[in-house]
Amino acid sequence: MSAGDEYDTEPAFNEIDKLEQFGINAADIGKLKSSGICTVLAVLMCTKKEMLNIKGITEQKAEKIYEAASKIETMSFQSGMAIMEKRKKIKRLTTGSLSFDKLLQGGVESQGITEAFGEFRTGKT
Repeated sequence: MSAGDEYDTEPAFNEIDKLEQFGINAADIGKLKSSGICTVLAVLMCTKKEMLNIKGITEQKAEKIYEAASKIETMSFQSGMAIMEKRKKIKRLTTGSLSFDKLLQGGVESQGITEAFGEFRTGKT
């Protein structure tokens, strides 16, 4: 990929530490992290009930955290056509095995994770 590609310029995710720039204190960010919320998008996807179950997060703090997160990240839906256009940019990398590439419908996809699994001693390596 070249430096001008869309995927080089867009961050994959915004780390939760960015909330500190919007008035959320580090201790509250630490509480969110310890409960498994590590990205700004994860904050926005977290329900209010889940947020209030985090020890030390009050309703007022939760509102402030949601407000700060919405300034950094927006949750929106994308049309199927937009997703299809992004999928056209995905490259497939050959594994060196024609039959395995055929099984993977052309090879291993870039911008994703491919996992091969199977029973012990079935030739995965």
